[in-house]
Amino acid sequence: MRSAQENYFTPAQYLAMEVVSEEKHEYYDGKIYLVAGGTREHGRIAVNFASTLNKALASKPCEVYNSNMRLLVQRGGLYTYPDV
Repeated sequence: MRSAQENYFTPAQYLAMEVVSEEKHEYYDGKIYLVAGGTREHGRIAVNFASTLNKALASKPCEVYNSNMRLLVQRGGLYTYPDV
């Protein structure tokens, strides 16, 4: 049970706030978390992996996105911005 002092947000509240936010946030179990910025090295790894994955899936009915695409993990109710 949640305490009365603890902030709890619904997915709809999170999505409404995310539309107007200048920063990215993740949502899980009623809580909203600021997404930290990455390092240069982290960015290079993500770009290299995305490029390799995109080439590997070129003939498949799949699409590769970067971290600007929000993803909902249905099973856990997690809204996140994965690297790839």
